[in-house]
Amino acid sequence: MTTIEDATLREAVSAAVEQAMDAMFFDAAEPACECTGAGAADCVTAAVRFHDFIEGEFLLTMPRQTAVALAASFMALDPEAVDAAHSEQTVCELANIICGAALSRLDPSAELRLSPPEVVAGSCGLMEWGVWQHYRLLDGCMSVSIRLTP
Repeated sequence: MTTIEDATLREAVSAAVEQAMDAMFFDAAEPACECTGAGAADCVTAAVRFHDFIEGEFLLTMPRQTAVALAASFMALDPEAVDAAHSEQTVCELANIICGAALSRLDPSAELRLSPPEVVAGSCGLMEWGVWQHYRLLDGCMSVSIRLTP
């Protein structure tokens, strides 16, 4: 099992977030102290588990209104045309992309397997386990967390 410093992991995740948000949504993701804008129950959380050269879990969460705005942008729809399934699929896809890109930055030649992303119960305000960061977006905010298991 590979040992990775928190600072190295945080840098890889931040770079992956910036790259994904720019490429998929033409949006900047600025680190923030907190993610606000919705109640704890009104959010979408996607989880991706990974294993092989390192093992752990990646979580991406955002207020549902942010997920709707990102899905509308991604699918070129009016926000009113975006349903819960579309917004959840967008969050899952974004979680998969960020997680894969971040882990690939740590060791591009290492074999790594990701589970399919899935929507899980989560709280918009309680994403502060493992290595985490909140980000301010044009249409809201999001939080990412990654935790390695020994």
